[in-house]
Amino acid sequence: MVRDRRLTDAALTLLAEGGYEAVTMEKAATVAGVGKATVYRRWASRADLVADALETVGFADPTVAEAAGELTSFRDDLVQTLIRVTGCLDPERHRLVVVAAMAATHHPELANSLAARLTAAVDRAVAAAVARARRRGETRFHAAADTMAAASVVALLNYLPASQNRPLASTDFEAIVDRVLLPLLTQA
Repeated sequence: MVRDRRLTDAALTLLAEGGYEAVTMEKAATVAGVGKATVYRRWASRADLVADALETVGFADPTVAEAAGELTSFRDDLVQTLIRVTGCLDPERHRLVVVAAMAATHHPELANSLAARLTAAVDRAVAAAVARARRRGETRFHAAADTMAAASVVALLNYLPASQNRPLASTDFEAIVDRVLLPLLTQA
């Protein structure tokens, strides 16, 4: 819906300008030019609004399947898919995700919502990469029966920047694929 998009865009603007504390249902309504009731009918909480807004820029990039599908190697497909679905190497998307992730350390509802959405997005992206690999004849790979692969990726995406005191780099995605995803996806 156009109104939903205006509201998620408003939430992203507020998040970018003032962090999570600057995002309120009232301010989002004002920036989007809608009534407060419209926001409350669609989202139960500020955390839900912010998580939905971040999904529009970070966790559900529609170009993932199209761009990654052109690659010939399952490994390269996975690396590019993870980079795109997380938005970690896009400076603007990454900045918004970092602001929300920092706020999530103090807001458990936001933390839970973001983790669940990112895990689901990574799980879908990995399953799509496995399907593309099978179509290319790479049949030894299979999607994990549970969300172990996606949960492992999300845990590393949260842990690595903090432990290394630097933003994620493409080499981090390569290491996650080589050391975690490929072994999990090749187990019988």
